[in-house]
Amino acid sequence: MIPVFTHPDCLRHDPGPDHPETPARLRVLLERARRDVTADVIEAPAAPPDALRAVHPDSYLRSLEAMSARGGGALFLDTILNDASWAAAVGAAGALLAAVNHAHAGRGNAFAAARPPGHHALAGKGMGFCLLNNVVIGARHAQRAGRERVLIVDWDVHHGNGTQALMERGHTARVSSWRRGVEKPDHRHRSLLRPRR
Repeated sequence: MIPVFTHPDCLRHDPGPDHPETPARLRVLLERARRDVTADVIEAPAAPPDALRAVHPDSYLRSLEAMSARGGGALFLDTILNDASWAAAVGAAGALLAAVNHAHAGRGNAFAAARPPGHHALAGKGMGFCLLNNVVIGARHAQRAGRERVLIVDWDVHHGNGTQALMERGHTARVSSWRRGVEKPDHRHRSLLRPRR
């Protein structure tokens, strides 16, 4: 059985009725997982502050929390918060940490069903619907737990620029970004699968 870690607040983040990143995306996935006999949906705790600070500066985290507490607003052109967005982002990061803990303990594969997404978020700036870089938070957590090497496979329509930027300087992690053909090629993209010297 595959554990599917999630957090209930992930369904409360709502950037608005015309926004493509909607709670319905996660709701459908969770409903399907709950009907699947090979999946076990598990509620994860929210991420602790130290796990978030391993990737994001405290000033950025405080600004996200404050914006959400004020009822939300536009963080970036397409990155909108509501009053539940901070709790959702911390819950999403917690789902990633629970999945990492499960796998690190040798209990098998795990899946994190979480939103808002994270692969565009930089250390001090959210963008592209993303507030916190959940996968990098999970990768750093795995490294602190003793994993010497981490591979992140980013499979999405768009390149995970935030994940690449946050992980490219380290020599113990690699990022492989798989995406559909882009309309405007990003000439800045460099393969992170080459060996480091």
